[in-house]
Amino acid sequence: MTNGVSNRAEEAAVYRAALLLGLVRGDGEGNSGLVVHRVMGLVHRDLASGRRGFADTMTVLKQLRAFLKLDRELNEHLKALGVDVALGRDGAEQRMRDWLRQHE
Repeated sequence: MTNGVSNRAEEAAVYRAALLLGLVRGDGEGNSGLVVHRVMGLVHRDLASGRRGFADTMTVLKQLRAFLKLDRELNEHLKALGVDVALGRDGAEQRMRDWLRQHE
């Protein structure tokens, strides 16, 4: 019997292959709040664990905004935080870290 992580990895591999082969379409009607929250949780986990640095985390968040359909409020909030970080505004990095922490 396999554990939950292995099952998830296998499901993800099947889904990626199906997308690649055109067997399923990846252009659904958007992502539920739960899906976005879970993805943000993975972003936070990588940053908090040191697996990914802050600059790379910002790149992932930029890609997230580009590739996932987010609700307008969340998209605008991420955009504003990203601009603050890019402009080097005081406390911007910590505000981003604090904001990501809510998705633990």
